[in-house]
Amino acid sequence: MFLTKNLFSKLLTFILIIIIFPLTIAGYLSTEKSKTILKNNIISANNDIFNLIDNNVNIFKYSAESQINILAASDNIINYNKGNFDQDKKNLQTFFQNIITTNKKISLIYLATPDKKLIRTPDIPISGDYDPTKQKWFTEAIKNPDKVIWSGPYSDNNTNAGVITLSKAVRNPQFDIVGVIAIDINFDSLSTIISNIKIGKTGEVSLISDNGYIIANKNNKLLYTNVNKLSYGKKLLALNDKTIDYFDNAVQKFASIHKLKDFGWKAVINMNTSELNENVSKIKYSIILISIVCIIIGLLFASIFTKRITLNIEKLNKIMRKASSGDLTEMLSIKSNDEIGSLSKSYNIMINGIKSLIDNISKISSSINTISKNLENSSGQVSLSMQDVSKAIQQIAEGASSQSKNAQNSAESASNLGKLIDGSIDDVKDIFGEINNVNEISKSGMDIINDLTDKTRLSIDSNNNVKSSTILLKKKSNQIGEIVDTIKRMADQTNLLSLNAAIEAARAGESGKGFAVVADEVRKLAYQSSDAAKRIASLIIEIQKDIEETVKKVEYSNIIANEQSNSVYNTKEMFESIKEAVRFVMEKIDGLNKSLKGIEKNKNSIVNTIQDIAAVSQETAASIEEVSATSIEQAAIVEGLAKIANQLKEYADILMESVKKFRIE
Repeated sequence: MFLTKNLFSKLLTFILIIIIFPLTIAGYLSTEKSKTILKNNIISANNDIFNLIDNNVNIFKYSAESQINILAASDNIINYNKGNFDQDKKNLQTFFQNIITTNKKISLIYLATPDKKLIRTPDIPISGDYDPTKQKWFTEAIKNPDKVIWSGPYSDNNTNAGVITLSKAVRNPQFDIVGVIAIDINFDSLSTIISNIKIGKTGEVSLISDNGYIIANKNNKLLYTNVNKLSYGKKLLALNDKTIDYFDNAVQKFASIHKLKDFGWKAVINMNTSELNENVSKIKYSIILISIVCIIIGLLFASIFTKRITLNIEKLNKIMRKASSGDLTEMLSIKSNDEIGSLSKSYNIMINGIKSLIDNISKISSSINTISKNLENSSGQVSLSMQDVSKAIQQIAEGASSQSKNAQNSAESASNLGKLIDGSIDDVKDIFGEINNVNEISKSGMDIINDLTDKTRLSIDSNNNVKSSTILLKKKSNQIGEIVDTIKRMADQTNLLSLNAAIEAARAGESGKGFAVVADEVRKLAYQSSDAAKRIASLIIEIQKDIEETVKKVEYSNIIANEQSNSVYNTKEMFESIKEAVRFVMEKIDGLNKSLKGIEKNKNSIVNTIQDIAAVSQETAASIEEVSATSIEQAAIVEGLAKIANQLKEYADILMESVKKFRIE
C-alpha cells in the first residue's frame, strides 16, 4: 500500500509541475507582452499628441509671421522719417497701438533704424545706452533680409509673461534696408493649450526651446528653467523622436521626445512608470487567477487518473508477492486496454510458461542423475590413456622450441642490419636535401651579389651626378655673387646721388624741402640695399664653402663606392667557387645513394628469407606446443568430466528439491 501511495504522490507531483510550469511561462510572457503593447499604445497616442502640437505651433508660427510680413510691407513703416520726425513717430506709434488693440497676442511693436533710432509701442522707458543695432533680433534680420527672425521664447521683464520676438528687415521699393520691424508676441496662450493637454493620470506635456528652456509646462515653477539644470535634462536634449526611462526625484518615469518641424523646439510627454505598471498589474492578477483555477481543475482530473493507475498496480503487486513465495496457482485479472492491461496479460502468460518450465525441469533432473553416474565411470578409463600420449608429445615439443629460438635470433640480427642500412639511406637523403638547400642559397646569394653590383654602379652614377650638380651650383653662386657686387655698387652710387640731391635741396631753400625729404628717403633705401647686398654676399660665401665641402664628400663617397664594387666582385668569385664545390659534393652523394639502394635491395631479400625460416620454425614449435597443450588439456578435461559428472548429480538432487517448493496445481 505504501508503494502505491508513493507512486500516487510522484505522479500527482509530476502532473502538477507539468501544469504549473507552462502556465507560469505563459503568464510571464503574457504580462511582458501586455506591458509592451500598453507602452506602444501610449507611444502611439503620444505621436498623435505630437502631431496636434505640431499643428498648433505651425498655426501660431503662420499667424505670427503673417503679422510681421504685413508690418514689414506697410507704407506707414517704409515711408517713415521722410517728413517731420516727431509727427511721423507719433503717427507710427498710433498705427502700432491700433494693431496691438486688435491683436491681443502682440504685447510690443518696435522699429529700429540703422542710425540707432528706436520707436516702441507701448513706449516703455529704456536705458540711455541701449543700442538696438547691436541686438540679435536686429543683426540677424539685417543678415537675412528675406527671412523672419525668431528670438526667444523668454520671460518678459515687465509682465513676466512668456514672449517671442519676431523681426524682419524693412526695405523700400529700391530694396534698400530702411530699418528692422519687430514684435513681441505673448506665448502664454499657446503654452497654456499645450500644458493643459491631459494624458492619463500622471502624464504631462512640456515644450523646450532650442536653447534648452522649458516654455510650456503645467508646473509654473519649471517655466523658463534651463533643462540642463535637471537631473534628466541632458538625456532629453540629446534625443530626437525617441523614448527614454529616467528618475525624477526618485520617481521612475518614461518620456517620449519629438523635435518640432521647422523649429529647434522639442515637445516632451512624460508619465510615471507606475501608471503603466498599474494597468499591467490588473492583467497579471487576472492571469494568476486563471492559472489557479486551471491548477485546481488539473489536480482534480490528475487525482482521478492517477488513482485508477495505482489501484491496478496494487493488484499486480499483490499477485507478484505470492508468486515470489512459490505460489503460481493464482492468475491476474485486470480489465483495461492500456499498458497496465497489457502487463496483466503478459504476467499470466509468464506464469503459465514458468509452470511448464518447472514440470520439464523435474523430468530432466531425473535423467541427468542417471547419465552422470555412467559418465563418471567412463572418464576414469580415458584419463589413464591420455597421460601416456602427453609424455611423448612433450619430448617432441622441447626439440622444436630450441630450433625456433635459433631461427628467431638470426631473424633479429638480419632485421637490425636492415634498420642500420635504412638509417644510412635516410641520412644520405637528408644530406642530399641540405646540399640542395645550400645550392639554392648559393644561387640566391649570386642573385643578391648581382643586384648589389647593379646598385653599387647606380650609386656611383648618382654620386657623379650629384658632383656635377654641385659644381654647377658653385658656378651659379659665383654668378649670384657678381650680381650682388653690382647691386652693392648701384647702392653706393645711389647713396652719392642722394647726397648730391640733398645738397641741391639745401641750396634751393624752402622750395627744395620736399626734394630734400625724397633725397633722404632715397639715401635710406640705398643704405638698406647696400646692407642687404652685404648680407647676401656673406650668405653666398657660406654657401660656396658648403658646396666645396659637399664636392669633397661626394668624391670621398665615390672612392668608397669603388672599393665596395671591388669587394662585391671578390664576393661574387667566392660564391662561384662555393657553387662549384656544392655541385661536386652532390655528384658524390648521388653515387653513394645509388650504392646504398643496391645494398637495400639485397638486404631486403636476405631479411625476408631469414624471417620466413624463423616464421616456419615458430609455427612448427607452436603447433607442437599446441598439440602438447591439447593433450594435457584433454587429460584435464577427462578428469574435469569426472568431477562435473559428480557435481551434475549433486545439482540434479538440489534442483529436484527446489522444484518441490513450487505449487503449480
